[in-house]
Order: sequence, then C-alpha cells, then structure tokens
Amino acid sequence: MEKNHSYIIFVLRIGRGTFSEGFPVTLQVFEAGSIVKESRLPDIPANAALPSHYQRWRSSYDQLGNTRKISPVAGQQTHGRLLEECRDATSAFEHHCEAWFQGFESLRKSIWAEAKSRSAEQVCVILDVNTGSHDQDTQLRKVPWHLWKLFDDDLPNSEMILNAGFSRSVRQFDHQVNILAIFGSAEGGLQLDKDLAALEQLESKGAVITALKQPNREQLHDHLWQRSWDVIAFAGHSASEAGYRQGHIQIRDDTSLPLSALKQDLKHAVEQGLKLAIFNSCDGLGIADYLTDLKVPIMIVMREPVPDLVARKFLFYFLESFSSGEPLHTAVRTSRKRLHWLESNDDELPCPAATWLPIICQNPNQPPLQWPDMSKQHLKPRSKTPEIAQKKTDIKLWITRGIVGLVALAAIIWAMKKFFGSPAGEQIAGNSTISSVITPKAFENRISQGEESLVANEAELLPESLCDPGDHSNFQVFKDIGTQQMASQNYGNAAASFSTAFALCPAPEVLIYQNNAEIAASGESPYTLAVSIPIGGASPSNALEMLRGMAQAQLEINDSEAKINGRPLQLLILDDEDNPQIAAEIANQLVDNYPEVLGVIGHWTSDVSLTAAAEYEQRKRLTFVTPISTTNELSDFSSWVFRSTINNRSGSRALADHMVNVWQAKKAAIFCVEGVTYSQEICAGFKRRLSSEGGEIVQQFNLGDPQLDIRKSLRDAKAKGAEVILLASNNASVARSLEIINANGGELKLLGDMANLYTIETLKEANAIGMVMAIAWHPDGPVNLNFVNESGKLWRGRTNYVTALSYGTTQAMVEAIRQAPSRAGVQAQLRDPEFKAPSPDAVPMTFGETGDRPAPVQLVEVQRRSPSLSGTGADFIPID
Repeated sequence: MEKNHSYIIFVLRIGRGTFSEGFPVTLQVFEAGSIVKESRLPDIPANAALPSHYQRWRSSYDQLGNTRKISPVAGQQTHGRLLEECRDATSAFEHHCEAWFQGFESLRKSIWAEAKSRSAEQVCVILDVNTGSHDQDTQLRKVPWHLWKLFDDDLPNSEMILNAGFSRSVRQFDHQVNILAIFGSAEGGLQLDKDLAALEQLESKGAVITALKQPNREQLHDHLWQRSWDVIAFAGHSASEAGYRQGHIQIRDDTSLPLSALKQDLKHAVEQGLKLAIFNSCDGLGIADYLTDLKVPIMIVMREPVPDLVARKFLFYFLESFSSGEPLHTAVRTSRKRLHWLESNDDELPCPAATWLPIICQNPNQPPLQWPDMSKQHLKPRSKTPEIAQKKTDIKLWITRGIVGLVALAAIIWAMKKFFGSPAGEQIAGNSTISSVITPKAFENRISQGEESLVANEAELLPESLCDPGDHSNFQVFKDIGTQQMASQNYGNAAASFSTAFALCPAPEVLIYQNNAEIAASGESPYTLAVSIPIGGASPSNALEMLRGMAQAQLEINDSEAKINGRPLQLLILDDEDNPQIAAEIANQLVDNYPEVLGVIGHWTSDVSLTAAAEYEQRKRLTFVTPISTTNELSDFSSWVFRSTINNRSGSRALADHMVNVWQAKKAAIFCVEGVTYSQEICAGFKRRLSSEGGEIVQQFNLGDPQLDIRKSLRDAKAKGAEVILLASNNASVARSLEIINANGGELKLLGDMANLYTIETLKEANAIGMVMAIAWHPDGPVNLNFVNESGKLWRGRTNYVTALSYGTTQAMVEAIRQAPSRAGVQAQLRDPEFKAPSPDAVPMTFGETGDRPAPVQLVEVQRRSPSLSGTGADFIPID
C-alpha cells in the first residue's frame, strides 16, 4: 500500500557574504505550498581556506580519470600513487568541512528545534544560495553537506537538496510511469547497457521504458514531442560550462549537443507533465541550472565528474529504493550511502568521494515524489493537457479550430504583404522573424491573470535605487508563492503574498496580480481588459514601463468608491514577444475565446501593432488601442483601432522644424533602418519637412547594415557639408546609434528618434549632450500633476512617457466601459467626438476621426545637470 507521509519543507537561504567574513542565513518553513514562518538564524562562520582546500581535492580527483565526462581519455588507468593522493585529499577536505560544521552548532540546533516542534515524518531541507557571487554560490553547492551533524544525526531521513526555483508543483504519479531513456556515446568504455538493464527492472513495477541509443537530433526532437514523459533519464558523457549555467551532452560518438539546442523540446516536455529528470553523467550542476530555468520540477545530477561504475551502481540502487516505495529524497539518500563501499574498493576503479556525487535539485513547492502503487486498479488516467487556472476561459480544441487557423494564417500573410511588401519568413521588425503559427497550447502559456509569472526575474529588471539586489530572492519567493496560490484558487493568500513581494520591490506585474487576486477573493464581478506587451522581446524593461501605467490606473480605479459602475477592473497580461505573428494570434484568440475581454491595450513596435490591427479590423468585434506605436499607417486604419501617442509624421516635423528654426541649419545626414516601418517613416517625414523649409539631405545611410563603417560614414557626411545627424533607430540598432554618437564626438548636432534612444544608456554617453528628441510626454512638461505625484510615490521614482501614456490609455478604456459596458459600446464611445477621459497631461484623452489622439509633441534635449535625476550627470530636459 502506498505510504502517506506527512512532510515539511525547510528552505535554508544563504545570503550576501564571503568565505572570509561568513554568510547570513534565513530559514523559511513551507507547508502545503505556503510559507508559514521565516526567521533569521545564526550566521555561517567564515572559512577563507575552504575554496583552496576544495581545489586541491578536485585537482587530485580529476587525475583519476575514467569518468562520464565529455572528451574522456580511453583506457586511462588509475595509478596507485594517484589513488592514494586522492584518498588523502578527500579525507583532508572532509575533515576541513567537518571542523567548519562544528561552528554551525547554534544554526544546527535552531533548525533541529524547528523540525522537532512540527513533528513531521519527512523534512526536506533545500539549500538556496545568493551570496552575490556566482563562484561562491557554486562552491557552496559543492560542499559535502551530508557530513554535517544535522543530516548525519538529527534528520536521518533528510537530504540536502539544491533549490531549483519556485514553480507550480506537479502531481504524484497516478498512472503508468513513462520513461524516456537516452543513451549517448559510450566512448571510453562506458557500460551503458547496465544502465538500461537497471531501468528495465522497473517494467515489472508499472514503468514503460522507451530507449534511444545514440539518437540524432531529429530523433530526440520527435520523441520529446510525440509523447508525454514522466521521467527523462540520460546516461553517457556530459559537461557543465559557462560558470555552471549551461551544459552539454554527448548524444553520439561524433555529436555533442548543448542543452540550449533542446530548449523548446524540453519546455514542451515540462508542459506535458515531466516530473523528474535524471542525468547520470558528469558535472551536472550546469545542466541542473539550465533545466531550472525551464521549470523542470525535480532533477538528480552528479555535481562532479563521476566514474562509470559509481554512476551505474547509483542508478541501480536509486531505482530499487524509489520503486519500492521510498520517497524520492529518501531513496537518493539511501542510494548515496550505499556507494560508500566504492570509496575503499580496490577491485575495480575505486572512487574516494563516491558518496558526495549525487544531488537532488528540486522546486521547493513540490511535495516529495513517490512511485505509484501499481497494485491499485483505480489509477487515474493521464491528463492530456496541463492544468490551467479555472478562471481562464477554456480554449476550444485545436482540431475544431483548424479552419479558423488557416484563415488566420492567410490573414497574417495578407497583412505582411500589404504593410511590409515581404513574404512570410522575412525579417520585418528589427530582430523579429515570422515563425510557424503558434498553437493554443503555446497561447495558454503566454497569458496570465496571476496564476503564472510571465516576467522572469522581474526584480532584477528594476534599478538598484528601487529594489536592493539583496531583496531579489525574497521578492521572487513571495511572487512564486502568490502565483501558485492563485492557480490553486487560494485568492486571499495569493493577494497577501503578492503584496509582500511588492513591498520588497515595486514591480508592476506583481501589483496587477495582487489587484486581480483581491478581486477574486472578494467575489466581485469585474470588467476585463487585455494588455499585450513585449515581455519576451529584446527589451523586457519596455514591457515593465507599459505595465506600470496600467497597474497604476487599475489600482486607482479599484481603490475608488465608484470603481466602474460599482465593479472593479481586471487585467489579463499577454506576452506578444514583440513579434507580429504572435500578436496576430493573440488578436484571434481574444476575439473568439475571451468574450469577457472588452478591449485590448498594447504592443510596442509599430510593425507588431500594424499586424494586430489588421486582425481587429478584419474581425470588427474588439477595440484595440496602442499607447506607444507611432507608425503613420495606423492613422485612419480602422474604426476599431485607436492610438493615444503622437505619430511619426508629427514627430519628424517637429525635429526638422527645430533644426531649421532653432539651430539655423539646412543640411543633414540621416541614418535609417531599411525595411523597418518606424524608422523609414521618421526619415521620410523628416525629408519632406526639411525640403519644404529649404533644407536638404546630403546623404543617407542604412543603420541596420552590419557592415556599416561608422567613421567613414561620418567623414563622408562632413565632406558633403552635413551640419546635423538624424538617428532613426529601431530597438535592434540602438547600440549602433550609440557608437555613432560616440564617434561623432560632438562635432555635428544630433537629432534622435522618438522612442528607442530615450534611455539611460543614451544619458551615459558623454557625446550625447545637446541631442534633441521628439517624444509624447515628459514629467516636467504640461502634465497632470496628480498623476505625476502618485506615480512617483507608487513606483518610488520618476515616471516616463511610456508609463504615462499606458496609464492614460487604460483610463480612456475604463471611461468607455463606464459609459457603455460592452465590446460594441467601447468602440462606439471612443469614436464619439464628444468622448473625453482623464489623461497624464493637459490634453484629455479623446480620439479624432482618424483614431489618433491629438497629442502634442514634446521636444527634449540631453543636458548636463548636477545632481542629475538619472544619476548619470545628464537628463532629458524639455525645451520649447
């Protein structure tokens, strides 16, 4: 009968410090996926000599050879003298660690007392390290923690586990266990057939084994996509690299494959229910780190190079214990201890540190995994799709949408040809490339109301002045707990967790999720808007700027007594990756499958907004408003499409007027990106306006050309009499524009584009002083002071035009809903010449016949200022 163990999870968090000074320690106690206690424990004492002791041991250990490491030395023999040296080094390092652990007594007693007070049969201790140094983090993860008295005496059923990041927990095995066993190269005499034999023993206990021997890349891809796997096991040669952040596996004698090449395949396996990954190969911490990013819930790896005999014996011992009913972490502990005989074995290639090698990496939110009791006849059938939040509208089965999918694809291709003159597959938006149509499955993973996080490492994207790096890990813990609770419909606790995370770091995604959780907890019926932003694009910070404005508007509306006719505002966040094709699919999904969505706000790049706009125009059922995209082609595009920012025409005119009327200059050289709508429209508008003022373009350069010779281009421009340079950058060419600014050295006057050079990186460039840009809003211009003040308090700093216009756009949508709460009503209200809504500046939110807001252009100049608000010594200063 399957055991039903009570369990508790301790997360031992080691914070910023050094081996020379020691490390602070925090203990977090988790029960049923929720943090129930957090306390500061006595510090880990200093041990400045530990890294050098480890290196001496590793040096002697590596000389033994005969491991499952990539590029093995065939037939390498273990010399008696080398073996004795390694045994001595192993013993010395163990004694050094044990002496260090003796200084942990207060820490050990605190953890033991906490465990004893909770009377749990199982205690999982998870090590989370964030010392501020990746090398130190890696060193701490390689310490033989099993020698600590806490594990040797106090917690005999526990094991030190490495943190694999918070994510949703996976269910226990409740069906036949499907195992994909991948066997790579056996070079160097590896006996991988014995690994297969160990796995095949599980067939009598309900496992179905699929073995791939030296597969090619296509075979790996096909198997990872064609079936759902509970366990993936790899045996063969592997290695970690890039500071233990990446790994390689040797799948064939002549083929070594980075795990990054399997990213999409492995993500699909996780989405389909992968529970456990076993890499019975060398040097697995880099492999584990990469799989952690893909949210693999549990991994077993070898943290050092592993001899073939040790790898084989460990796999056999582990599978025997695990399939007999022991919880996974207990089975690993048992199996690791059974390797002890190999440390003194003189008959066959001994390994002095065999018991150090296996390590578990696990999601702290994951209950202990156990093998199913196959004697039960009522096992639940495998779920064919992973669970999604109950409040998310069910998406129709893909097979029933085949015709609609084909129509959508045809519409996308039509839109591409109409607006870009290029066939599907050509690059059209900076670095974005059209790819195959995404499936509903992929769509589910790019939309969230709080049940999953879309912005990875959100706190790390914030300036240190807003969020101390020391708070990043705690922020992430509470955010991850909140998403898990939201997915479990534990809305009150989710709101509290998100609130705690926001108090640590003022991150907008987490604030929106907090607002949504509070709505769900209250039982109120909300009005819903969808926001589509470039989270997965080249600059995820752009997405955060948009979310700030939307989150602030949502907070103000829901905190007001009136709300929206007494109902709150819910926001659904979608990641369009700044990709036109994904934006088109998002439009189709929202129109057809999310009837509660009354309007859509979003998109960054003009090309992306144009493609989405074509879908909303064709369907004529859902209103779309962009707060950022400036392309002229959106003007008068459709009665269902609106824009709340300036367009390229008005911005380029303002730049040309400034050049002629203020600088009294007539000749300019322009740098444009060929094939990018945004850049081409700025350059074309600038040319027309300059020509009408009696000026001329002396030369034009392709800013997107990787072969562009910057210094020669500047020499040519000067030789032809250029007085001014216009840089019409897109996202992908910002770095090249900064190179031009630097190379110019302040000789020619500079005009920037309307968005992409409006960054802190531009302010850091000393030669950017005097550059003028055209933007839609500035906090020092004619603004709504209430918005500016409230935004400063909420986000703990100055706001910018992206946040301001995203806020104003949300307010406009809300006002339209207030007047006519339906899809058709929202569209009719925004089209009404009498419509007005609050805005972040002196001009109300209203839209003309063309769908454009008559927004004023604000010119700004890069000027030195001390102290500067940006901290760079310079700021963007509004000019008349």
